[in-house]
Amino acid sequence: SFDPYPTLDCGYSNISYQWYSASGAISGATQQTYTPTAAGSYSVVASGGPGCSGTDTVVVNVIPAAADNLGADQLLCVTDPMPTLNAGNQGATYQWFLDGTAVSGATSQTFTPTPALPAGSYTVSVEVNTGNAQCIANFDVVLQVISAPVLAVADESVCEGTAANLDATTSNATSYLWSNGATSPTINPTAAGNYIVTVAIGNCASSDTASVIVKGFPAAPIVACNPGGSSGFKFVYVWALVAGNNGYEVSEDDGATWIPANQPTGLESHGVNVSIERFRVRAIVSAGSTQWCGPGRISDPAPCEVEIPNIFTPNGDGKNEFFEIKNIEQYANNSVQIFNRWGKEVYSATGYNNDTKKFDGKDLPDGVYYYIVDLSDGKTPLTGTVNIHR
Repeated sequence: SFDPYPTLDCGYSNISYQWYSASGAISGATQQTYTPTAAGSYSVVASGGPGCSGTDTVVVNVIPAAADNLGADQLLCVTDPMPTLNAGNQGATYQWFLDGTAVSGATSQTFTPTPALPAGSYTVSVEVNTGNAQCIANFDVVLQVISAPVLAVADESVCEGTAANLDATTSNATSYLWSNGATSPTINPTAAGNYIVTVAIGNCASSDTASVIVKGFPAAPIVACNPGGSSGFKFVYVWALVAGNNGYEVSEDDGATWIPANQPTGLESHGVNVSIERFRVRAIVSAGSTQWCGPGRISDPAPCEVEIPNIFTPNGDGKNEFFEIKNIEQYANNSVQIFNRWGKEVYSATGYNNDTKKFDGKDLPDGVYYYIVDLSDGKTPLTGTVNIHR
């Protein structure tokens, strides 16, 4: 059935012709030759004139050709059994070949490769016989045997807020499937847990599990400023124990630089001699910690409380000689105004610091004075009275 139909030739030229099929004269078939389009019985009448004619008949038989029943090439895992190949076309004559060499005794409709006959290109020659006619067709299928993918997806520890990078990339892989539904070679999870990946090369698949550990940061300390007392410092900043710490660092310049805490009253303390408006603390984490990332989170600023006196005595005895506003140095943009009892401003300064800028009242009489101290911290200015007494 895969052969072209033959051209029928009556063998005489320069005479008249008429070709016939079983159903009668074939319209337009009046040449010396005729090519049929279907099986059947065909005849021709050739005439050279009155009383001079001849006829002959030929039967065209079409034998059904063998059909390709082997299907597509197959990719097999080493653990898979070898498939049974079926040539189909029941009743035909068969011969199987491996890579072009006939397999001895392999003359059945089906054939199952064995360990002695490994993967390769298998061909079956199928011969269909009808009477004295024969049709032979060859069909091929390739069997490829592969090993399962070798997976070794590494576990990862990441800091909170950072994505892990789990990579299962495998040469020649045809598909990936992660337990979170992803189908890419790599995933970047941010949540802790176990992630399973199955990688396939054709029908051959293997799986592996990778663990993601998410490490937190030690909490930000809650800091308070206390008087230095017997610590040897004017002020001591203290804070509560922070889980995961391996010591602490402090910043006296709002986080620009960090130094170890000097611990005047304990591990959770740092002493200074000048109050600091934006003092900060963070925990240190030991190298190689399996639970914590470092350094820890940074504390909020912890200014020392501003203390305003209600009296000072500028009498020259070296004690309480000026209007000392404790800890005002923390607020570099502060402003201080002093008024007498009639509301007249007698002193004004910005950046009051108890040193180069301070109110001593030496040229003013004793009495009650009113102050406005604006720390420029976004809060309502501090107001009250102070008494000058000699």
